[in-house]
Parts: sequence; C-alpha cells; structure tokens
Amino acid sequence: MTMDKSKIRILILAIGSTSLTWILNHHFGLGPIVASGLVGVVAALFIPGALAGIAYTSSFVGMSSLTVLPSLFIALLGGLIAGMVIIATTEVYAGIGGKGGTTAAAATLVTKAISGLIG
Repeated sequence: MTMDKSKIRILILAIGSTSLTWILNHHFGLGPIVASGLVGVVAALFIPGALAGIAYTSSFVGMSSLTVLPSLFIALLGGLIAGMVIIATTEVYAGIGGKGGTTAAAATLVTKAISGLIG
C-alpha cells in the first residue's frame, strides 16, 4: 500500500476521531453515544464531505468500553487500525449500507486481539 497524502490524512483523522471519542466517553463521562455523536456533528460542520464520514466512522471505535479499549494508547491503536481498514475497504464497500459500523467493528476486534497479545 502506497502512502500518499490522502491516506495519511485518513489515518490521522481516524486516530484523532477515535481518541477524541474515547476521551469524551471515558474521561469526561459523556457516554459512548453522546461522545460519538458530538465528534460526528463537529466533523460534519468543519470537515469536508467524505472526510467527515471517516471521522464519524472512526468515532464508533472510541465508543468501546474500557474492557475493550482499556487505555488511550489502545484507543490510538484502534484509530490507526480503523484508518487502515477504511483505506483497504473503500472500494469494496462502495454503495453498501452499514459500512461504518462494519468497519468500526472489524477495527475494534483487531485492536482487542492485539491488546490481548501485548497486555
């Protein structure tokens, strides 16, 4: 996979959105739905088109409980994996409903598995 500017932008956005949602969820006590919704709305207001969708999709990963993503470091890892899944599946999921949740679920499961190996 060649890393051009658009892919790097996706990875940074995914890591940031996942982490921000995780922080709002766990450190500020907003809960998963409000935290993800807030990140999604702010993304829709300030980030253009498809990138806002990427931010919202990545925020789903940050909704995870502390049992699944026990630390900010693991949330950062989850965002990175979400970004990689988004990059790898953009063409595969074109026109298919539910791709945001499916992408987030896949990224979260992979992150949990890696977390179990390193934790």
